[in-house]
Amino acid sequence: MILFYVLALASFVLALAPDEMQHVRSTAECDPVLEPACFTNLMPQLDTEGVWRKIGTSMEHTQNFNRCLEGEQLACTIVGGELMSGRNLPRDLDLSMGLLGPACDAGVGSACLGVGAYLSEQPTGSVDPLLVAELYSRACSWGLDEACTLHAAFYVDGKLVPPDYKKAEEILSGDCARGSPSSCYGLATQYYHGDMLPKDIPLAVELLERACSLNSPDGCWLLGISEDLGRIGVPNPERARTLFDKACDLALGKGCLLAGSIRIQVPEPQISDYDVALERLTRGCSLGNAESCAKAGYLHGQGFGSNASSVTAFEFERLGCDLEDPEACANLGLRYEFGRGVEMNGPQADQAYRRACKLGNSGGCNGLGNIYAKGMAGPKDDRRAVELFEQSCDMGDAIGCANVALFGERLRGGYRSKAAILAYYKRSCDGGFDEACAKVSEMESAP
Repeated sequence: MILFYVLALASFVLALAPDEMQHVRSTAECDPVLEPACFTNLMPQLDTEGVWRKIGTSMEHTQNFNRCLEGEQLACTIVGGELMSGRNLPRDLDLSMGLLGPACDAGVGSACLGVGAYLSEQPTGSVDPLLVAELYSRACSWGLDEACTLHAAFYVDGKLVPPDYKKAEEILSGDCARGSPSSCYGLATQYYHGDMLPKDIPLAVELLERACSLNSPDGCWLLGISEDLGRIGVPNPERARTLFDKACDLALGKGCLLAGSIRIQVPEPQISDYDVALERLTRGCSLGNAESCAKAGYLHGQGFGSNASSVTAFEFERLGCDLEDPEACANLGLRYEFGRGVEMNGPQADQAYRRACKLGNSGGCNGLGNIYAKGMAGPKDDRRAVELFEQSCDMGDAIGCANVALFGERLRGGYRSKAAILAYYKRSCDGGFDEACAKVSEMESAP
């Protein structure tokens, strides 16, 4: 599980390092004879009129481009980044590179990242691969942490050059020693999982400690997991909680999820534990962690916490489902089907269950079967309902198995023999559904 990544053109965002300003000049200073990588001369020449046509009437971009023309290279990078990603301006890579190339040579690390992403997607053989490595190295040396990991990833992904794990390790080790949080974390994961380097948990933990001390949220998160599971020694849930809290405070959604979850994994959690857990999960949800939304919805729905509310539960489950958490979608379907904290709504229940089922949630498939059986979102369709119950059962849902048997007994959705009905009840019983166990006893004792 190699945890490196490659910067995609469409995901480019201006990310200025805290100390990057000291490197930025008003104009590119590049002598192609002395500089092996002079990106101003490699990129398309700036088409000023073309940029103005793309900007149109946008006041914000007009102001930025005017500042760019006056020599403010950060403003050039902002406009170039928008043209590169296509988010707020029509996408045009040639115009973008005409801005980002000179900005990179002028010392803007994030502009170098954009140029690197552009060059790495050119046809094989059309670009000197080492130019891409130079871009990432340059930006990393200017304090742009993301570039440090990309520099190492260049030698791992095999896209432009053959994989060279030793070179990648050298880059990560050097950048980690110089204080790059993501490099320390990236190197730690390799020793932790044994991907490109021999597995070495003690060394991985040492690197995770450094990464976390440098405020790597992922470093704190993985170190917390190690403490909680006892991969370092005796399980230490108290330190794990502290580490998860730090990851959450550093805006890592999955850190908030674990910071909330660990507080209620005690023998007798108190209301105060649930309140803190909900605060952490709420933050995780706001950071886009779907499972945090689902868990917060569940706790509110079950009445845990001093301010628990079924209405709030619905809102969290809706957010979680929008983020494609299957459990949140299934719970949202239940609310719409039975009117729990929200007005009963068959079509909305159908939509939520359908999404949950598609995302692999067995309860969602069973719930969707109920919608067909009741005719809550259209005509009743027993045959389709049983197909969904069977799908749910095959996914391990005990109630889905019981529903297949029940509909067989009632001759709905296709006749089934007594032996087949009994088999489905047994599967349901084995899955922990007590009512199915009672039916198994009843059927086996019948003459």
